[in-house]
Amino acid sequence: MLKKFSLIFGIALCLWVLNSCGPKAARVPGETDQFGCQEPPPSVFTAAGIDAEFAQSKFGKIVTGDINLKTNPEVISLASKAVTDSRISSYLRCLAIHRDGYTKEQAAYLEEMTSFMRTGPTAEEFIKWKSENPFPGTKAETGDATKQDELEQARAAIQQLQQEVQAAQSRLEQLQTSEWRAIAQSNNWLPRQECDSAWKSNEGEGRDAAGRRVRVRINTLTQEYRWVFARSDVVEAYAPPIDPRVHVKELDISNARFGIVCVGTASSEGERGEEESRAKGRAERLQIIFREEFNNVPALYSLSLGQFQHKQKSFNPQATRDERRVIVIEILDRDQEVNLKEAIKDALLKVIEKVRQEGAIPFWDFRDYTAFDLYGA
Repeated sequence: MLKKFSLIFGIALCLWVLNSCGPKAARVPGETDQFGCQEPPPSVFTAAGIDAEFAQSKFGKIVTGDINLKTNPEVISLASKAVTDSRISSYLRCLAIHRDGYTKEQAAYLEEMTSFMRTGPTAEEFIKWKSENPFPGTKAETGDATKQDELEQARAAIQQLQQEVQAAQSRLEQLQTSEWRAIAQSNNWLPRQECDSAWKSNEGEGRDAAGRRVRVRINTLTQEYRWVFARSDVVEAYAPPIDPRVHVKELDISNARFGIVCVGTASSEGERGEEESRAKGRAERLQIIFREEFNNVPALYSLSLGQFQHKQKSFNPQATRDERRVIVIEILDRDQEVNLKEAIKDALLKVIEKVRQEGAIPFWDFRDYTAFDLYGA
């Protein structure tokens, strides 16, 4: 029994390292299911005018064509409502990939259909679109009855192991952060200096309309740190707010030979003009920190993305916190006279597409915001 618990304990710690290092807030009960998908709160489904059961079962049948749309035209309207909320659409993508086993081609088809559904098509328009764009292929053939039985047994074993790991992980999450790190390092499960960074980085290259190139590293503050609602000076992670310079100072910008772009975002609450001004203020706050903490920064820019534009029927600062990401872009290389605004936008698009092709959910998408205003130092 002790040996089995040690095995589960080790697996859980490995999963924790892979997911994202460092302290995490305790999950809200029912938020993450057995497939690792974060289910939005009931209020999100209510605000969208649907229920969780529809999202978890019927939506997938609409995608694969396993529901008669002529006799059930009302589901088209419900599906359109579901995908207008980024939290629900992200949850649907997660279920498709991790529960239903979508291939990369099928996942790409889901993205294409989701974009079409956001246009609010009628049942007739959607049926026509489906006839012209059928669901690609079928899930892998299971073979004869023996192979089917083996497959079902494997699925049951995996499900049981997932439940055991989740139970162990829940227990381990009750430990203090220092205990997590001490236990993992004492057993050589992770390096001594592991988990020091709160940033997730993605590199990409983009070009302007004339083909001139820029190469960037996009740093996004993780571990659930977001700008505090209605504030431009502090961030939080389900904990007392802190000055973002605590984490900005940790960035290694030695390769940012051509400058730093400080990005500002604002969530969907409030009036557009006020929130766009707040997004710009957050970018400027990051600029001030870089001027005070780093010497000889080649150039400092601010990029205001404005307000998150997919408004909800009702607002909850905790529900919209992902719309207030903390972002810093390093300019690693650039051609002379490159149009930075065009090239950076192109680089972001390519990074987002790469993340999606890998079957993951993009960290954030600038197209969800109202602006893309780049200011010089």
